[in-house]
Amino acid sequence: MDGEDALVDVQCFAQYALDPPVETFYARQRDNADIHRQDRLDRLRPQAPDRIKQDLLARIRWNFSKSVDDVEIEDGLDEDGTERRQPFFSDPTAAESLAEPPISSVLINSADIIKYKASVYAPDGYRYHGKLLENENAQSITIKDFVVAAHAHIYEYLGTIVDYRRDMRLDSDSGIVEQELIDEPDVLFKAAACYAVAHETAGTISTFITNEDSMTIEAFWESRRSDAVTLRELRDAYRADRAMN
Repeated sequence: MDGEDALVDVQCFAQYALDPPVETFYARQRDNADIHRQDRLDRLRPQAPDRIKQDLLARIRWNFSKSVDDVEIEDGLDEDGTERRQPFFSDPTAAESLAEPPISSVLINSADIIKYKASVYAPDGYRYHGKLLENENAQSITIKDFVVAAHAHIYEYLGTIVDYRRDMRLDSDSGIVEQELIDEPDVLFKAAACYAVAHETAGTISTFITNEDSMTIEAFWESRRSDAVTLRELRDAYRADRAMN
């Protein structure tokens, strides 16, 4: 018997020696795969802490350094690969509910300011509480409501955010920092992480700053476009699975 045949014999013996039997073993493997799949779908369930429509937010081209009226939304690619954009406030997406199921209040936070508050750069006793966006009569908060309120909130702290990110960059890069990060960089919307705080839904906004990680603005928007596709596919998969069960 050659070496290859001996190897096959050993594998077969190991399988038959399993306790429980092979059929039970593979049945459990399938069950485990189903459990992992369900766990993954549950993490995508549109409830706190994952109820904000992240796939739609990933399409928004949002610069906190400019007027909120300049916010745009991605609308596919032209034949030459250039990203098509529409004014955000005239796009139907603006009127969509921010969350699924809808919410009537959301606590808007800045991830940068939360980190700044806990850092050595913040003065003693520095306080930060975020901004509560709450609609009257329990009306659903739209994506437009969120963008307008979040833009005003982040803009209020824009100088602190830029200074903090500059200080962090100086520390991490041993004093070497791109000039663009010092002189009025663009501060772009990256994501809004959603989680539950007591009975409130909180949306913590993270940002991208010009030349962060040596990435251009164009490359950053390209990555967000890819994120939007992935997030949409995941949400559609969850909806389809929920409809079948």
